[in-house]
Amino acid sequence: MILINIRKIYISEVLTHSFECILQYNQILDIEECEIDIFISENKTELEEMQGFGWPIDYENLPELKQYLISNGYKLCS
Repeated sequence: MILINIRKIYISEVLTHSFECILQYNQILDIEECEIDIFISENKTELEEMQGFGWPIDYENLPELKQYLISNGYKLCS
């Protein structure tokens, strides 16, 4: 017997998201808040590559992005 329990997660008031390998039956096992410095450190390469493309916002450098996130009260989750 196979039981399938489908749950939906609704996320609102989000600046941006980045889910990798999105497939129909992917599972999000946990979501937790993280510090902005940790987020920037762990995603430095991707943030530098996306700089100038408007993701997650338009910014000149990582310190500017960090300041924007802090001053606008954004929480980061991973």
